[in-house]
Parts: sequence; structure tokens; C-alpha cells
Amino acid sequence: YDLKMASVVPTVAVRGSTGISINHGPPSYELVSAFHKDESKSCKAMLFSPLGEYFAWLNGKEIQIASTSTWKVIAKIDRPKAFQIEFSPKGTYILAWEQFSVSDANPQGSPNLNIYKSATGEFVKAFMQKKNSNWAPNWTPDESICARLVNSELQFYKVPDFETIVTKVTVPNINSFSLSPENDPFHVLCYVVGKAGQPSAGRLFQYPNIDLNAPLANKSFFQADKVDMLWNKKGSGVLLLVSTDVDKTNASYYGKQSLHFISTKGETALVVLGKEGPIYEVEWSPTSTEFCVIYGFMPAKATLYNLKCEPVYEFGQAPRNTIHFNPQGNILLLAGFGNLNGNVETWDVRQRKLIAKLDAPDTTLLHWSPNGEHFMTATTAPRLRTGNGFKIWHYSGALLYERPWNKQEELWEVLWQRFSPSTFRPPTISYKPVEGAPEKNVDAEDITQEPE
Repeated sequence: YDLKMASVVPTVAVRGSTGISINHGPPSYELVSAFHKDESKSCKAMLFSPLGEYFAWLNGKEIQIASTSTWKVIAKIDRPKAFQIEFSPKGTYILAWEQFSVSDANPQGSPNLNIYKSATGEFVKAFMQKKNSNWAPNWTPDESICARLVNSELQFYKVPDFETIVTKVTVPNINSFSLSPENDPFHVLCYVVGKAGQPSAGRLFQYPNIDLNAPLANKSFFQADKVDMLWNKKGSGVLLLVSTDVDKTNASYYGKQSLHFISTKGETALVVLGKEGPIYEVEWSPTSTEFCVIYGFMPAKATLYNLKCEPVYEFGQAPRNTIHFNPQGNILLLAGFGNLNGNVETWDVRQRKLIAKLDAPDTTLLHWSPNGEHFMTATTAPRLRTGNGFKIWHYSGALLYERPWNKQEELWEVLWQRFSPSTFRPPTISYKPVEGAPEKNVDAEDITQEPE
């Protein structure tokens, strides 16, 4: 039993109309007194760095960065217009995007994507980035390469030199791109829009060999208004969720979706779904060997697929649209939020067994704790202006903590502190609910039954 691990309790950052504060997670939930609460009423964003050593936020005046080991502010960057922030994969850099604007005095506009060193706030580089969609550059996990799409040109930098483009490739009709989460060699996936009756395509290349006539893999599809590229954690495979805004057959308000798979070995496949209707959500298991899809007219089906895109388990049909694997990949949470009634199920992935059912109505946000044992649900503004607050649950269905908000105040966001992936071992699954504010649990007999 690892004592260091046992003593690590992920904190919870809270952002709302009264500012930003930080609380201890279970079992104490008390305020982290070392963190000086930011009382600004316009905190637009907050973020933990991927390995959890920094906590950053925007308060309408500056970007503030605190070290999570002391909770003291280590850098303040004057950027009153900053609108979104993002860290590089190891947290070395913090990036801030603001609305692009031109004026009579400055008809060209100024660079609106700024990069700083997280540890000091030191300015590194500024780029022009007019569009808000996909504003953040792509990185390799070791931060050795950083890539941007400028018009239809892919530009690669060798970090820390942001002045020299080491590789550039023009990809006609490219809409977006994604780097695989691998180091060297890594892959580049491009979504290229079909023109004049030609199909659109996902094209995969191995960096730096981006020869447009010889992709490693090519998956074409007609009818795409939007393509989400979802890599597994290992970077060995990617799913393309292809959506049209309008379903020409008028069968669905969601438009039409299809799901395609590409492996870095060059294999491609269409994921065949066992029911007509929309695809609500797709998520990879953190193990990278399976993915889950919720699809079909309500009650929707939830199916687990392997890397050959074969269905390996059916979770039955239910009113649901949301998938969350815990970070260790041994517990799967399925839920129905939004216009659905807030039913939540937790499943033991290896045993393919239902652990618990609970109700979390009006949930607008759900996050697993890095420990893989607890998760939080919240009701946040602006989605819902009334009944704001958050709850912390145990995967066995027990409600451990509930914090409602006053009517005149709004909760906007809650986040768990992040940690390096090796910090927490997979929790040992128990089917008995832990002590908490007791919630409705399934009977032991129900658990062992397979879904219809």
C-alpha cells in the first residue's frame, strides 16, 4: 500500500459569480486556506496543468498562475482581454487566446494568441489566430513539436524555438488536423473537405513524411459539416465522428452521424452500429483497447467495441447520452443528462457488471476524480440559473457531499486537481455502497443480471 498515494487528496476548484476558491476533496471538503480566494466577479476561466503542478485562472484583469504545492501565486500576466487559456502537455507553457480585433489605428490587428512560461509568466511568442475554433496549437506529449494550421498550411515548430518553422506543408481544403499523442515518431491526421461532389476524407501521415499523394491511411466519407478526431491515449488509433447539421431525411433533430476508425498501422473501418438514430457520445477507454458508443433513437444503446470495431459488450438500452470512463479505465459511468432525467449507472468494465444506479437530475457537468473512485456532478449557470451547486459521489452510488448555492449567486464550473497518470492505482471495486448520504442503490440480485 503506497502511503504517498494514500495521502494524496485531489482538491476541487470552484468558479462562480463570487470568484474562485479551492476546497479539499473527500473526506474533509474544507477550504484550502493557503489559496487566497480571488473575489473577482468576472473570472472567465480556470485550469489545472495536465500534471497538476499549476493552477491558472483569468479574473478580467490578468492571468494568475499558482503553484499547487504551496497554492501561492507565482506569476501574474497582464491580459484583461484574455478569454481562454490552455496549458502545453507537460505544463511548461500557458497559452491565452483573446478575441481578434482591428481598429482604425491598427487595421491589421495584433497577435491575439500569446504563449508564456508557466513557472515565471515570461512572454515567449505571439501569433495571429483569428478563429476561436481549434485556436490552441497541437503538441507532442513530450512538447518537442508544436504545430499550427495557418489558412491551409500546417506549420511545425521544434520547441522551444517558436521563431523557426521546421516543416511546413500546404494541404488544399484542409479544415482541421490533429497530432497523435505519441512522441517520436508521431502521426498527423488531416480532415480534408471534399469539393464539387468529391468525398471528404481523414488522411493520416507519419511526421515528417507528409506526402499528400501517399497518405498512410485514407478514410473517405460524404456529408460532413463537422468531424471530431478522437485519439486513444496510446496514439495507436483514432475515431472520426462525422456529423451533418441537417438530416436530409428529416429523421433526426441531431443531423446525421457516422463513426470511422483509423489505426496508425494504416487500417481503416466503419464502426457498424446496431440501431438507427443519432450518435450521442463516443469515448475511448484509458486502456486504449476499447471504446464505448451511445447511439440510436431513445432509449439509446450503449456498446463497447474492440480495436477491430467489433461489438464486445452491450449495456442494454436506456435514456442516456453521456459516457465517462474513470481515469484508470476500470469503471465506466453511463448517464442521461440535458433533456434526459439524470439517471446514472456505474459499471465494472472487466467483469461487465453493473455496480450501482443513482439519480443526478439537472446535471450540467460531471468529472471523475483522478483517484478513479469519486466523481462530481454539478448544476451550473448559464445552462441552468436555478438550483446551482455540486455533489461528490462514490462510484458505489453513495452521495458523500452536497453543496447548494444561494439563489442570488451562480456556480459556473468545478474542477478536480490533476496529477501525473501514475499517481493513483486503479481502485479495487467493491459492490457495497460506502457510507454517505444514502442514495438509492440497486439490489444485489439486480447487479448480477445481464442487461436485455
